[in-house]
Amino acid sequence: MKISDITIKSFRTTADRFDTGYARPMPDTPMMQTLLTIHTDEGVEGHYFGGGSHGDAEGLNVVDQQAILWRIKDLLVGQDPMDREMIWKWMWVANVQENVASVIDNALWDLAGNFANLPVYKLMGGARDKVKAYASTYPNIGKPQVYADHALQCKKEGYIAYKIHPHYFWNPETGTPTPGRPSNIKADIETIHLVREAVGPDYVLMYDPWGTYMSLEEAIQVGRELEKL
Repeated sequence: MKISDITIKSFRTTADRFDTGYARPMPDTPMMQTLLTIHTDEGVEGHYFGGGSHGDAEGLNVVDQQAILWRIKDLLVGQDPMDREMIWKWMWVANVQENVASVIDNALWDLAGNFANLPVYKLMGGARDKVKAYASTYPNIGKPQVYADHALQCKKEGYIAYKIHPHYFWNPETGTPTPGRPSNIKADIETIHLVREAVGPDYVLMYDPWGTYMSLEEAIQVGRELEKL
């Protein structure tokens, strides 16, 4: 079996998104989606949906599509689609950006599952039939108390853990976006204390500041508060 073609279908759709600049939901936001398909000479196909910003939430942009159809396709046509590790190494050596390489890799896994008539998790070992789920926020969902209320709501809905993305590219005092990543140490520390108080001492909490702190001292200051909680 050999790879015979790679195609990408683009289409318009809508999805519920969140405006991190103004802490507000954006229901039915128009966006472009993509479906990538790897074809073979035996008729077996592998698909991947999305691949742009936030993973599956948005499609591949035009530049990424061109990289796949004009460069990666030439590397892969005629190759065995089961040689996933070799193909990944080719893309890595060629400095293919990771989201694009991941789209190809996932489509190859889907193709292997279709060929074997098995779900991919079975091909990878199938040790579990369920996984634990946790709730994760967008950044800037609101002022500190909003995080606490949201965490408690998620706990009541059955999530066993909660991850905070705090305030960045945003001013929590004014509720407006800011350029760069100014640190919001005061609001972030208030947030983590209020969330812990809301969900109780034993609930699992996580924290993802995404490199927002501008100095080692700031990172340590927040880290010490996380350590207490």
